Amino acid sequence: MRGFSDRYLMVLWRNAVLIKWRGKCIFCGNDNTDQLECHHIKKRKHKLTRYMVDNGIPVCAVKYGQMSCHQRAETFEGQDKIRKAIGDKIWFKLDQLAHRTIKDYCFEYAITESEYMKEMKTDLEKTIKEADAY
Repeated sequence: MRGFSDRYLMVLWRNAVLIKWRGKCIFCGNDNTDQLECHHIKKRKHKLTRYMVDNGIPVCAVKYGQMSCHQRAETFEGQDKIRKAIGDKIWFKLDQLAHRTIKDYCFEYAITESEYMKEMKTDLEKTIKEADAY
């Protein structure tokens, strides 16, 4: 990726996810951003959904009993709560995209992978900029 790195995109993604969810853990409501991590709903390895703001939720790393909210997000109970929080439409969209390769997606839409990544960067920056306007 020319002009921007995975690290830069991940920083943008984290900021956009925190903005979307108003900086609160979806499980316990913790709003201390120093304790929040952003969890990929569909694994980070899926390039099509990796930088989508819809594919992230804030969870805290603080342990409550046996596990942290981030660990809870990986359980069946946690996945069910996430699905309810984001809605079936987004859940199924993410699921469909996670099962596609970026190569096939880009071929279908006649764009390059680099163009796709630029679109993701633009979308993330737009989300952050809109929040800064308020």
